[in-house]
Amino acid sequence: MKYIMILVVALIFSACGNDSESKEKISTQKTIVDMEYGKIYNVKKGDKLVKTTENTVVKITKKVQEDTTEVVLVEGEAQIIFKK
Repeated sequence: MKYIMILVVALIFSACGNDSESKEKISTQKTIVDMEYGKIYNVKKGDKLVKTTENTVVKITKKVQEDTTEVVLVEGEAQIIFKK
């Protein structure tokens, strides 16, 4: 009986493995785009805008009926990190 309990406990702990590897694969599936002046970029929830210079100005327009936002680079430099 003791051996069966040890075996059951060992199986439970082995099934509760670390899933950090699968999370790392998901988090690294991103596309980084350097923004161009005047070009319209459609971003969604989870995407990230990174200003790479202090004087960066962007125009952001939220589309009310959709789950997207339009972003336009007006001045400076920026990147968009699209989540896949």
